Amino acid sequence: GIAEAGEGSVNIDGIAWDLNLSAGEGGQADEASIGISQEQAQELEGDLVIPDEIDGIAVNVIGEAAFMGANQVTSVVLPVSTTRIGNGAFYNNTSLKNVTIPNGVTHIEDAAFYNCTSMEAIVIPASVTSIGPRAFAACKNLQSITFLGDPPQLHEELSQFNGTQAWVYYNSDLEGWEEVGVLGNGERFGNRPTRPIDRP
Repeated sequence: GIAEAGEGSVNIDGIAWDLNLSAGEGGQADEASIGISQEQAQELEGDLVIPDEIDGIAVNVIGEAAFMGANQVTSVVLPVSTTRIGNGAFYNNTSLKNVTIPNGVTHIEDAAFYNCTSMEAIVIPASVTSIGPRAFAACKNLQSITFLGDPPQLHEELSQFNGTQAWVYYNSDLEGWEEVGVLGNGERFGNRPTRPIDRP
């Protein structure tokens, strides 16, 4: 049937997923945002695979604070249809080491991965155009941030990677990096030193 804007909860493998549809033009549901309750987030353990669709509706948005405090989750696979990772979506997921961000995500919002202290490396797909304040801040063991595409927009305060030890690795074939002043001499991006991907 045609999904109408609204909220519902669907149980899959013992997890109650909250689905929130926001209506687009002409009353069509244009964004399906998901999350789970705070209690459930704290009970999740190990590998988390977020369903690609719920009730036949493709998941686009990892909702605000969707998995906040899920501190026993070690890896996350996001739906291929994801376009946005909401504010604080994985805030304080202190055991989270591996995250696969699919190509198609355009926005990583404020504090999305704040204080994910087990994360050592992250790959940002070419589709990402915007990274919000403190998105990866306080990820104190983060060593490498690899951008596969042109540099995304960073919000002015440049707090995205505060408190990390990361080098930013970038594709030097893309002219966008030169446009933001990254020329291959370790110039900073998001207050972190840079290195081309193709040279160790």
